[in-house]
This record gives sequence, structure tokens and C-alpha cells, in this order.
Amino acid sequence: MEKLGPAPRKEITRALTFAALAVLAVLSWQALTVHVNYQGNWTGLFRIGYRTKLPPASAQGVFRNSNPTGYDGQYYRIMAHNPLLRDGTVAFLDDPLMRSRRILVPALAWLLVAGRQGLIDGAYVFVILAFIFAGTYWMVRLQISAGRHPAWGLCFLAVPAVLIAVDSMTVDVAIAALAAGFAWHLTTGRASALWLILVASALVRETGLLLPAACVLASMYRRDWRKATLWATTALPAFCWYGYVHAVLAASGAGHLALAPHFMIPRLELGILRQALEPQSYARFSPLLRTVAQGLDELALAGTVAVVVLVVVRSRHVRPLAQRTALVLYVLMFAAITSKIFWSDAYSYSRAFAPLFVLPMAGDRPRTALLLALLVDLRILAEFESQALHVLQWLAFR
Repeated sequence: MEKLGPAPRKEITRALTFAALAVLAVLSWQALTVHVNYQGNWTGLFRIGYRTKLPPASAQGVFRNSNPTGYDGQYYRIMAHNPLLRDGTVAFLDDPLMRSRRILVPALAWLLVAGRQGLIDGAYVFVILAFIFAGTYWMVRLQISAGRHPAWGLCFLAVPAVLIAVDSMTVDVAIAALAAGFAWHLTTGRASALWLILVASALVRETGLLLPAACVLASMYRRDWRKATLWATTALPAFCWYGYVHAVLAASGAGHLALAPHFMIPRLELGILRQALEPQSYARFSPLLRTVAQGLDELALAGTVAVVVLVVVRSRHVRPLAQRTALVLYVLMFAAITSKIFWSDAYSYSRAFAPLFVLPMAGDRPRTALLLALLVDLRILAEFESQALHVLQWLAFR
């Protein structure tokens, strides 16, 4: 790892300032949409479906979304209210094995308020904002170290996983932030901080294990077996948690051991190409809106593919080796996801590839990476349309 000297106080202050501005912008939007669209109830951010069954401890006073099934954030909220998955919590998760492995954000929310049920929802929102702060801070530090204006660090807000978390409290913003921290601490050579980041990334979601794997492989390539062993230990907390989860699920009969999701190899098909050639029909839309929605879907797919191409083309220029290895591993994951259904919704698939958007922004092509992220963001921001119109109407007629 390449080491830098002590950071000037001015540089740190700039990074903190821009990180605070990012959080202020996000919090301002959330406060507006909660007031206008969710009747002042912050649980509206979790997209809880009106038919979603909730545990009694977390069902009181929630805002129900107009969508009957809601969205993913509602399940991580359930876990935050009972992170040890006791009292039948797993019965309320749509995919108990997948959801319960992704424990870091729910557990941090629970720990922040020592399990006090009435405060957990607010703590969860705070944790999401904290990751936005951290991700922006690390991105600013990376941009300054590359000789760019610190404002370039705000491109962290354009990472699709970040926008989606702002809107629906999904946990993938944590991987985006930790990927930025991964790049920064590889640059500074702070092994202890990097160790913690790798531990955390593995606990956010399964794809976060690729960051520790990258460090292990890079160290093995250099025949640094001590470092390889050190980085390998960062996956142990996640594997211990997985063991606990499997024991809980076995006792409840709510799940089975799966090494990989159903949409990955060995189910071979050119899923992303099929999705591009056979877009969603949007049968309920007018012809004009249908064309716009399908066009945005195609742009999002094109932006995602282009990011992968950018990573492949520029990989030999990436330093240090562990960062290059991480990018290669995420490209391989991209190639392994072969099912068409995975690629049907940019609001979903873009979250799995957060590091593929973050690491190029932190590298030598931030403008290109930002532009490609914006192609995906156009589709994601279409989900904000109804909320934004209501907010604008409220502002206009105050």
C-alpha cells in the first residue's frame, strides 16, 4: 500500500465541509418529502407496503405505501427492530436467508439506541446519513489527493445505490461508502482502518466479501502471506454471522442453505442482452410514457455496461493492486449474473454494483464514471417523479 504523509488540517476541513453539505442536501429532501408525501411520518421512507405483515413491535404508527408489496427497506427495518431474529422475526422477511445475512446497517441502528424500539427508525435514518457522510468524506479526500477540486467528492451522491437509499432506506449505500473508504485507505496505507472497513463491507451484504477477497488475492500475488492471512480474517465475523443465521433459519424452518442466488451461473443465458432486446411492456402507460420509460431502462442498462467496459479498459492503470483486483472481481460477478429477470429493474440491479461506480469515480476517470452513473440515475430519478411534483406543488401554494 502506498502511504501518504499527515493530511493538512485545511484538507480535512474541506472534506468534512463537503460531507456535511451532502448530508444537508439529502436530509433537506427527505424532510420535505416526509412532510408532503408521508404526512410527517418518517417511516414512509422505508416503503412499507399496505399488505406487508409486520411484527407487532414494529407495526405501530407506520406509514403504509400505496404499493401493496412495498420495497426492500421495509425488511431491513424489521431486522433493525430485532437484529438477532428472535420471536419469529424471520417469518416477516420476504427472503429470510438473503435479508438476514445483510445485518450491518440494521444492527448499527439497533446498537445506536441500545434497542429502544421507539427510537430505532430514527436511528436507522441516521445510520444511512452517516454512511453518506463517510462516503462523501472519503471521496473528497481521494479527489484532493489526485489534485482535483474537493467538490468532485460530491459525485458520491450520484452513485445509484446512494440515490436509492435516500429514497427507500436500502443498505447498499453502506457498500458504496465503504468502497470509497477502501480506496482511500489503500492509498494512505492505514492497515487498521482498512481492516475495519473490510469487516464492515462483508457484513453489509454478500457482495461486500469481494473487497476482502481482493486484498487477500493481491497479497498472495505478492507472496505476502502475513497480509493475506490478516485480510482473510476480515471475513470471519460475516461467516460467524452466517452460521448463526443458518442455525436460526433451520430452527424456524424458514430457509435453506444457498451458495449463490438463483439468477447466477449455472443458469446460463445472455440475460442483460435479452432484457435490452425485450424491455418491459409498461402496458398501463400511455404510448408516450411507455416509450420514455423503456428508453430510460435502455439508458440505464447501457450505462451499467459502459461502466464495466470502462473498468476493463482502464484496469491496468489502476493502483494499488488490491483496488484493481476488486474491480476485476466485480466485473466477474457482472459476467456471472446471467438471468434476464435480474436486469429487469435498474432500481434493483444497480445497487449490487455500487463499487463499480464508486471506484472509477475515485480513479483517473471521474468525469466519465460520473456521466455513466447519471445514465442510470435518470431511470432511478423517474421513481422520484410523483414525490417531487407534490413537493413542488406544496412549495408553490404555501
